[in-house]
Amino acid sequence: MDKKGTLDIGEKASKVVEDNIKRKLKASSDLNKFIYIFGVFGFILAIFQIWRSSSLLTGAVSFTTWTLYLIVAGMWLGYGVYYRNKAITVVYSLWIFLEIIVLAGYFY
Repeated sequence: MDKKGTLDIGEKASKVVEDNIKRKLKASSDLNKFIYIFGVFGFILAIFQIWRSSSLLTGAVSFTTWTLYLIVAGMWLGYGVYYRNKAITVVYSLWIFLEIIVLAGYFY
């Protein structure tokens, strides 16, 4: 600061950078909350669909489709673990659990 109490150009730039970092961290935190909510919501919707399919005894699930879902979820889980993203790791762990149940149910 100079004698008048104003910031010099370096301090102003530093403050702008700090403010940007704070905004990005807050946005990241909000996005993670959003991912948790909709990730779990999608998981619950899938459980109801699977329950309905099995309760009607239609067996109307495609082995190939659910195997591909499992592979894609595994890739996302690996991504979440690699980048230490808790939201992606939790959501895709749930999906993998669900997809394994569906594939196991396919054979019974």
